[in-house]
Amino acid sequence: MKTVRERLDDALDEYPDQTFIVADDLDDAVIGLDVQSSRVIYSVRKCLEILVASGMTAEDAEEHFDFNIRGAFISPAPPIWCDDEWLADDDKAGGLEDIEEV
Repeated sequence: MKTVRERLDDALDEYPDQTFIVADDLDDAVIGLDVQSSRVIYSVRKCLEILVASGMTAEDAEEHFDFNIRGAFISPAPPIWCDDEWLADDDKAGGLEDIEEV
């Protein structure tokens, strides 16, 4: 079975004329590709889970992510950071069922 990184590399190989920026050590947080803008899409919630699993506290993970990961990509096509952490936070909205329809 292929690793997430191998599957990501295979997907990126489908677009040889495009350059995608990939964040180090966050392969398991990839949730998609925006081929129109040549950008990899990451789940912020999964990024934070990876950082916590590496030994950081939740607070340290958030700070590290905001300043050293999200804030570190200065380019015309940085990764897309999908702010989905509210989906798993029981203290806040709790999930899609709590969102009011407009």
